[in-house]
Amino acid sequence: MIHWQRLNHSHIPELYRIALAAEPFRNRLGILQFEIEMGGRDGLVFFNGADMIGAATLGEYVPAVDITMHCFILPSWQKRWLTRKALKEYFSIPFVNLGLERVSGFYVKGLNDSVAVFQRKLGFIEEGTKRRAYMQNGKFYDVVYCGMLRAECRWL
Repeated sequence: MIHWQRLNHSHIPELYRIALAAEPFRNRLGILQFEIEMGGRDGLVFFNGADMIGAATLGEYVPAVDITMHCFILPSWQKRWLTRKALKEYFSIPFVNLGLERVSGFYVKGLNDSVAVFQRKLGFIEEGTKRRAYMQNGKFYDVVYCGMLRAECRWL
């Protein structure tokens, strides 16, 4: 049975292991950088029984306006980890608890296009492309930015 709890610092080492498995481009980020990046985030950590399977985090906070969403789940659990109840709790953090107007997200076109499908299903709208903004193995990729306004969120 899938359950979740609010993200806390004790989750970070295991989340690092999951991030490396779920996002191949994360291998360029060492554990110290990951801890720094995750240290200022809020969100939910997902479990199957006692086993951590991933997280949905919120970071890059712009007070009173925006926050960036980021999810990473073990590949074996993708497409079967998220419930309506979890989505309500997750989107309540930025829209209800923080009173923000919007949530942002992004994906690297050509590397993790499944994120685009996921974001569209959640209700995110593509807002723009930053061309050649990410490089892996000597190849440049575009980064596509998406957003959801509070009034557009159907999960609350």
